[in-house]
Amino acid sequence: MANKIEKHKLTQRVLALYEQKRTTAEIADILTEELGGADTISQATVSRFLKPYREEYKEQARDKVSRHINEKIENDLAAMDEVEAFFFGLFKDADVCIKERGEAGLKALKVIETKLRYALIDSSTGASTCHPVDLSAFRADLDELKERDNG
Repeated sequence: MANKIEKHKLTQRVLALYEQKRTTAEIADILTEELGGADTISQATVSRFLKPYREEYKEQARDKVSRHINEKIENDLAAMDEVEAFFFGLFKDADVCIKERGEAGLKALKVIETKLRYALIDSSTGASTCHPVDLSAFRADLDELKERDNG
């Protein structure tokens, strides 16, 4: 037996409202109002109807994230190697003041921690137990230090 949403041919309307980020309660209220008293649609009915669509959206999102990780990880790791080498170079340079050497050492440690987080990525699925890493701060620090060296 078809549910009320299918019975009243409201599938596309429900999906359109869902894509507008409406809650299941809001969708139920809107549909009930649009039916003009001919029937009522409950929040539970909308929720049950949307369950397979939510699962499909989650799977698509996982696939998209996995593809992105697999496309970007090699370049990101190479960039982190460059940043790490630069900061360790500063850390070891006796001509650099001790404060800057200390800061460089701490930044190199941050890079290492980030690389260790990347190591938790399952290469077969691309799934990670950590949040994506934003390397822009490391790149900005590296650019700033390179400018100081050249300037």
